[in-house]
Parts: sequence; C-alpha cells; structure tokens
Amino acid sequence: MTNFNDSELKEHLIQAANLLFQCGVMSHSGHGNLSVRLPGTEQMLITARGTIADLTPKQLASGRYTRSGHA
Repeated sequence: MTNFNDSELKEHLIQAANLLFQCGVMSHSGHGNLSVRLPGTEQMLITARGTIADLTPKQLASGRYTRSGHA
C-alpha cells in the first residue's frame, strides 16, 4: 500500500472533488461531502462544509475515527 502524508491526501481529495464536477456527476449547487481515512491510522480527513465545489486544503478538517461499541 502506498503511504501518503496529510498534504498529499488533501490534494487527492480535492482532485476527486474536481473530477466529480468534470464528469458531470455533481449538481450545480455543489452540495456534498467527502472523506478519506489516513492509511494505517484512526485519523480521517473530511470536508468541513456542506459543499465540495471549489474545495481548498483549508476546507478539510481532520478528526479521529472511532467505532462505537467495538473493542
């Protein structure tokens, strides 16, 4: 598996958002959310607002992924 750092994953997530618009999958409103789990960690990057149109690295938040009820 390829190891990515935080900055690279942010760029990949932004590229994915742009590709969704280029392919015509997204509505013109741009509403949506994206997330990615950082490989080998319990950290996730998520969109920090309800739209992914014109997404920038500053609009991505990181947080810890936890599974309720699991050991």
